[in-house]
Amino acid sequence: MSPDKLSSFDAEQIIDTLQYGVVPSHNANTYSVGREYWLDAVTDDLNYVSKGASKLRFISAKWGGGKTHFLTLIKEKALKLKFVLTYVELNSREAPLDKLETLFKKLIRGLVFPGDLTFNQVLDKWANNFPLYDSAEETNTEIAKICPSLDFRAALRACLTFAKGDRIRHEDILRSVLGWLQGDSISPELKKIGVHNSITNQCNK
Repeated sequence: MSPDKLSSFDAEQIIDTLQYGVVPSHNANTYSVGREYWLDAVTDDLNYVSKGASKLRFISAKWGGGKTHFLTLIKEKALKLKFVLTYVELNSREAPLDKLETLFKKLIRGLVFPGDLTFNQVLDKWANNFPLYDSAEETNTEIAKICPSLDFRAALRACLTFAKGDRIRHEDILRSVLGWLQGDSISPELKKIGVHNSITNQCNK
Protein backbone atom coordinates (compact mmCIF):
# COMPACT_ATOMS: atom_id res chain seq x y z
CA MET A 1 0.00 0.00 0.00
CA SER A 2 1.44 3.37 -1.00
CA PRO A 3 1.54 6.22 1.54
CA ASP A 4 -1.12 8.25 -0.33
CA LYS A 5 -3.60 5.37 0.14
CA LEU A 6 -2.95 4.95 3.85
CA SER A 7 -5.97 5.90 5.94
CA SER A 8 -5.62 8.27 8.88
CA PHE A 9 -6.66 5.42 11.20
CA ASP A 10 -3.90 3.13 9.86
CA ALA A 11 -1.36 5.94 10.09
CA GLU A 12 -2.28 6.64 13.72
CA GLN A 13 -2.02 2.91 14.54
CA ILE A 14 1.49 2.79 13.04
CA ILE A 15 2.60 5.80 15.08
CA ASP A 16 1.09 4.42 18.29
CA THR A 17 2.78 1.05 17.74
CA LEU A 18 6.19 2.50 16.87
CA GLN A 19 6.29 4.72 19.96
CA TYR A 20 6.32 1.55 22.08
CA GLY A 21 9.20 0.12 20.08
CA VAL A 22 7.07 -2.53 18.38
CA VAL A 23 7.03 -3.27 14.66
CA PRO A 24 3.50 -2.73 13.25
CA SER A 25 2.05 -5.89 11.71
CA HIS A 26 0.75 -4.13 8.58
CA ASN A 27 1.79 -1.42 6.10
CA ALA A 28 5.50 -1.69 6.92
CA ASN A 29 6.38 -0.54 3.40
CA THR A 30 4.85 2.90 4.05
CA TYR A 31 7.51 3.88 6.59
CA SER A 32 10.49 1.94 5.22
CA VAL A 33 13.49 3.33 3.36
CA GLY A 34 16.82 1.87 2.31
CA ARG A 35 15.67 -1.75 2.09
CA GLU A 36 15.12 -1.93 -1.67
CA TYR A 37 18.29 -3.88 -2.45
CA TRP A 38 17.46 -6.66 0.03
CA LEU A 39 13.77 -6.70 -0.89
CA ASP A 40 14.68 -7.10 -4.56
CA ALA A 41 16.82 -10.11 -3.61
CA VAL A 42 13.92 -11.60 -1.63
CA THR A 43 11.56 -11.01 -4.57
CA ASP A 44 13.97 -12.93 -6.80
CA ASP A 45 13.96 -15.74 -4.21
CA LEU A 46 10.15 -15.83 -4.13
CA ASN A 47 9.92 -15.97 -7.90
CA TYR A 48 12.44 -18.81 -7.85
CA VAL A 49 10.45 -20.70 -5.19
CA SER A 50 7.19 -20.18 -7.10
CA LYS A 51 8.63 -22.34 -9.88
CA GLY A 52 9.05 -25.29 -7.52
CA ALA A 53 12.50 -24.70 -6.05
CA SER A 54 13.53 -23.91 -2.47
CA LYS A 55 15.71 -21.23 -0.94
CA LEU A 56 17.23 -20.65 2.51
CA ARG A 57 18.26 -17.21 3.75
CA PHE A 58 19.81 -16.14 7.05
CA ILE A 59 19.34 -12.60 8.36
CA SER A 60 21.98 -11.35 10.76
CA ALA A 61 22.03 -8.00 12.58
CA LYS A 62 22.69 -6.57 16.01
CA TRP A 63 19.89 -6.07 18.53
CA GLY A 64 17.72 -3.23 17.23
CA GLY A 65 19.16 -3.60 13.75
CA GLY A 66 15.76 -4.03 12.09
CA LYS A 67 15.48 -7.79 11.69
CA THR A 68 11.82 -7.96 12.75
CA HIS A 69 11.01 -4.96 10.60
CA PHE A 70 12.64 -6.57 7.57
CA LEU A 71 10.79 -9.84 8.20
CA THR A 72 7.55 -7.84 8.24
CA LEU A 73 8.47 -6.36 4.86
CA ILE A 74 9.14 -9.86 3.53
CA LYS A 75 5.78 -11.02 4.87
CA GLU A 76 3.95 -8.21 3.07
CA LYS A 77 5.84 -8.89 -0.16
CA ALA A 78 5.16 -12.64 -0.03
CA LEU A 79 1.45 -12.23 0.74
CA LYS A 80 1.13 -9.77 -2.14
CA LEU A 81 2.57 -12.50 -4.40
CA LYS A 82 -0.04 -14.98 -3.03
CA PHE A 83 2.33 -17.04 -0.88
CA VAL A 84 1.22 -18.77 2.30
CA LEU A 85 3.54 -18.02 5.21
CA THR A 86 4.29 -19.27 8.66
CA TYR A 87 6.25 -17.71 11.48
CA VAL A 88 7.71 -19.52 14.48
CA GLU A 89 9.96 -18.14 17.17
CA LEU A 90 12.29 -20.97 18.14
CA ASN A 91 13.11 -21.58 21.79
CA SER A 92 14.29 -24.58 23.76
CA ARG A 93 11.06 -25.06 25.72
CA GLU A 94 8.08 -24.28 23.44
CA ALA A 95 9.54 -24.71 19.95
CA PRO A 96 12.84 -26.62 20.04
CA LEU A 97 14.46 -27.23 16.69
CA ASP A 98 15.19 -30.87 17.57
CA LYS A 99 11.52 -31.67 18.39
CA LEU A 100 10.04 -31.82 14.91
CA GLU A 101 6.53 -32.86 15.98
CA THR A 102 6.27 -29.88 18.32
CA LEU A 103 7.78 -27.56 15.72
CA PHE A 104 5.38 -28.87 13.06
CA LYS A 105 2.36 -27.92 15.17
CA LYS A 106 3.79 -24.43 15.65
CA LEU A 107 4.41 -24.08 11.92
CA ILE A 108 0.85 -25.05 11.02
CA ARG A 109 -0.71 -22.87 13.70
CA GLY A 110 1.40 -19.94 12.55
CA LEU A 111 0.18 -20.08 8.94
CA VAL A 112 -0.77 -16.75 7.39
CA PHE A 113 -2.82 -16.65 4.18
CA PRO A 114 -3.24 -13.90 1.58
CA GLY A 115 -6.21 -11.65 2.27
CA ASP A 116 -5.91 -12.17 6.06
CA LEU A 117 -7.90 -15.39 5.75
CA THR A 118 -7.85 -17.88 8.61
CA PHE A 119 -7.15 -21.56 8.00
CA ASN A 120 -10.83 -22.32 8.61
CA GLN A 121 -11.85 -19.74 6.03
CA VAL A 122 -9.46 -21.24 3.50
CA LEU A 123 -10.94 -24.71 4.00
CA ASP A 124 -14.46 -23.28 3.83
CA LYS A 125 -13.70 -21.36 0.63
CA TRP A 126 -12.18 -24.46 -0.98
CA ALA A 127 -15.18 -26.59 -0.05
CA ASN A 128 -17.72 -24.07 -1.33
CA ASN A 129 -15.85 -23.55 -4.60
CA PHE A 130 -15.35 -27.27 -5.26
CA PRO A 131 -17.28 -28.34 -8.40
CA LEU A 132 -20.40 -30.44 -7.96
CA TYR A 133 -20.08 -33.85 -9.63
CA ASP A 134 -22.77 -36.39 -10.41
CA SER A 135 -21.00 -39.24 -8.68
CA ALA A 136 -18.77 -39.87 -5.68
CA GLU A 137 -16.28 -41.49 -8.05
CA GLU A 138 -15.80 -38.24 -9.96
CA THR A 139 -15.36 -36.34 -6.70
CA ASN A 140 -12.80 -38.87 -5.47
CA THR A 141 -10.92 -38.64 -8.78
CA GLU A 142 -10.57 -34.87 -8.43
CA ILE A 143 -9.55 -35.07 -4.78
CA ALA A 144 -6.95 -37.73 -5.61
CA LYS A 145 -5.21 -35.16 -7.83
CA ILE A 146 -4.54 -33.02 -4.78
CA CYS A 147 -2.70 -35.51 -2.57
CA PRO A 148 -1.77 -39.21 -2.57
CA SER A 149 -2.56 -39.58 1.15
CA LEU A 150 -5.78 -41.51 1.79
CA ASP A 151 -6.22 -39.77 5.13
CA PHE A 152 -5.90 -36.32 3.62
CA ARG A 153 -8.36 -37.22 0.86
CA ALA A 154 -10.82 -38.40 3.50
CA ALA A 155 -10.40 -35.11 5.39
CA LEU A 156 -11.09 -33.13 2.22
CA ARG A 157 -14.20 -35.20 1.49
CA ALA A 158 -15.35 -34.44 5.03
CA CYS A 159 -15.02 -30.73 4.29
CA LEU A 160 -17.37 -31.19 1.33
CA THR A 161 -20.06 -33.18 3.16
CA PHE A 162 -22.08 -30.26 4.53
CA ALA A 163 -20.44 -27.36 2.67
CA LYS A 164 -23.65 -26.45 0.88
CA GLY A 165 -26.05 -27.66 3.55
CA ASP A 166 -25.98 -27.79 7.33
CA ARG A 167 -23.75 -24.86 8.27
CA ILE A 168 -23.30 -25.82 11.91
CA ARG A 169 -22.16 -29.36 11.09
CA HIS A 170 -19.95 -28.01 8.32
CA GLU A 171 -18.15 -25.69 10.73
CA ASP A 172 -17.76 -28.52 13.26
CA ILE A 173 -16.09 -30.67 10.61
CA LEU A 174 -13.83 -27.82 9.52
CA ARG A 175 -12.65 -27.41 13.11
CA SER A 176 -11.99 -31.16 13.36
CA VAL A 177 -10.03 -31.18 10.11
CA LEU A 178 -8.06 -28.12 11.14
CA GLY A 179 -7.21 -29.72 14.48
CA TRP A 180 -6.03 -32.85 12.70
CA LEU A 181 -3.87 -30.79 10.32
CA GLN A 182 -2.35 -29.07 13.35
CA GLY A 183 -1.36 -32.38 14.87
CA ASP A 184 -4.17 -32.80 17.40
CA SER A 185 -5.76 -36.17 18.10
CA ILE A 186 -8.23 -37.46 15.52
CA SER A 187 -11.86 -36.77 16.39
CA PRO A 188 -14.33 -39.70 16.36
CA GLU A 189 -16.19 -38.05 13.48
CA LEU A 190 -13.06 -37.95 11.32
CA LYS A 191 -12.30 -41.58 12.13
CA LYS A 192 -15.75 -42.53 10.87
CA ILE A 193 -15.10 -41.01 7.47
CA GLY A 194 -11.67 -42.54 6.97
CA VAL A 195 -9.01 -40.46 8.75
CA HIS A 196 -7.04 -43.06 10.70
CA ASN A 197 -3.49 -41.74 11.02
CA SER A 198 -2.00 -38.81 12.86
CA ILE A 199 -0.79 -36.11 10.50
CA THR A 200 2.73 -36.45 11.89
CA ASN A 201 2.84 -40.17 11.07
CA GLN A 202 1.54 -39.97 7.51
CA CYS A 203 3.66 -40.92 4.55
CA ASN A 204 1.59 -41.16 1.38
CA LYS A 205 -0.83 -43.70 2.88
